[in-house]
Amino acid sequence: MYSQPDIGYDSIVFESNPSELIVEKEKKYGLAKITTLKYKELKRLNEYLFIRELFDGRKVYVDTQGREYFLRK
Repeated sequence: MYSQPDIGYDSIVFESNPSELIVEKEKKYGLAKITTLKYKELKRLNEYLFIRELFDGRKVYVDTQGREYFLRK
């Protein structure tokens, strides 16, 4: 009988690039091997950027290298 290995995440979302897996654990999101799990929300904006919301409500763009660009109010 096959048992699924423990991968350490509650969910993994594969969209287009296998190196940019959106991972989620305990309602915290990140990009596997690129960022930590610290975002409340994570959505792909385009091929190079994701838009994320931090738990304090700030919005931030994150590129595929993990660099963060905070939006000014």
